[in-house]
Amino acid sequence: MIDYNKWTLKDLKKEANIIYAAITKKEKVVDEKRAKKLCINGITPADIAVEYTPKPNNRDGLYYSFYIKHDGKLFDIYYESGGYDGHHNFVRHPWWPHSGDNVDDQWDSNRASEFIPPGFGEACENLYSYQKPLHEAIKQLKKYGITDIKEGTE
Repeated sequence: MIDYNKWTLKDLKKEANIIYAAITKKEKVVDEKRAKKLCINGITPADIAVEYTPKPNNRDGLYYSFYIKHDGKLFDIYYESGGYDGHHNFVRHPWWPHSGDNVDDQWDSNRASEFIPPGFGEACENLYSYQKPLHEAIKQLKKYGITDIKEGTE
């Protein structure tokens, strides 16, 4: 067994940095594998589509919107988890990735955002930013099993 009490603070910090880097790398690989296998109510990363569009006001950069593909249609992950019936009751799509039985709780039970890879930060409703170039964003999406990626319209 290693007696760390005999190590200098400098050597301990150096070893801690090496260990932390190894842990971070392994966690990323495990997270990517888990994300590719993610299946919530039958929805998988293969059912996710991403469209990227320029940011408003001609600012540099892009926004990314995430959708669930179902029956040949795209459903906005933020707003389209269901709809309202003739009595103004919210009715969730039976195939939507959700948790819990409370269909009235459309926001907290919506698990579609679990398909959004790390690094994509919410800018507003279903508009996400990624602080790296497009090719890096595409690479990140593909690492997490999302391959339906295309340019959208403003």
